[in-house]
Amino acid sequence: MSFTQYLKILRIKYITNLLIEDKEYLKYNIHVLADQCGMSNRQSFSAHFLEINGMRPTEFIKKRLKEIEED
Repeated sequence: MSFTQYLKILRIKYITNLLIEDKEYLKYNIHVLADQCGMSNRQSFSAHFLEINGMRPTEFIKKRLKEIEED
């Protein structure tokens, strides 16, 4: 694994954890989430998120909101 790949995974896991732990982040748009984890390009962020988590950020947020609603 290259350093670039490692950094990409670390950034996506960071923002994924924030989306799980702090429901305020579920209100943010994708551009803000991308910026929060150090990615300036929303499209790249979304593609990397999909690659690592198996779903796009918008799908993840919808799923998380549904989980919170059911609790």
